[in-house]
Amino acid sequence: MSWLRENWRWLGLALLAIFVTAWVMHLRQPAPPTTVLATASEEVKNVPQVAVQIQAPLKVYQGGAKLKQKIALPAEVVNDDRQHVIASSTVDGDGPHTVTTVVNSQTGESHTFMRTDPLPWLAWDDHGAIGIQAGLRNGQQTVRINARQGIISIKAVHVGLVADLNQSISGPSRTDAFVGVGAEYRW
Repeated sequence: MSWLRENWRWLGLALLAIFVTAWVMHLRQPAPPTTVLATASEEVKNVPQVAVQIQAPLKVYQGGAKLKQKIALPAEVVNDDRQHVIASSTVDGDGPHTVTTVVNSQTGESHTFMRTDPLPWLAWDDHGAIGIQAGLRNGQQTVRINARQGIISIKAVHVGLVADLNQSISGPSRTDAFVGVGAEYRW
């Protein structure tokens, strides 16, 4: 607790910097969502497609152009009444994405589109990492072991726990350790 009393100003400045960075990121004019035609996976891109008769009518999402516009599909898909949304899912990779598949009711062809969604303003961050590195520190060969565990993210700023252990493997034996809380901007 004495550490907090001695360093409250630095901690306050760090929290203020995180808040200001997140606020500036929030105030920037967001780019419109970019929707692109997804490419076929390696497993199916060279496999020929065949026509299959469907016994029951194909179920699609109702809403027409309004729904397709809300999903931010390209204008040629939005304006084509023969194109119908059969699936739309949100997936999280390097940030949230929406994957939407449409089918042409006249030709039977389907296409999948992927849209990059904006990062959430505030979200739980359950990502972690552990690693080992070898290199030079103060001219000595050193092995470093580090671990990170996310707690929350504010747009692209991630706040979490950090721990590092540095062990010299040449010269005088010296071990350094660091444990703390940190924030980092990821792109």
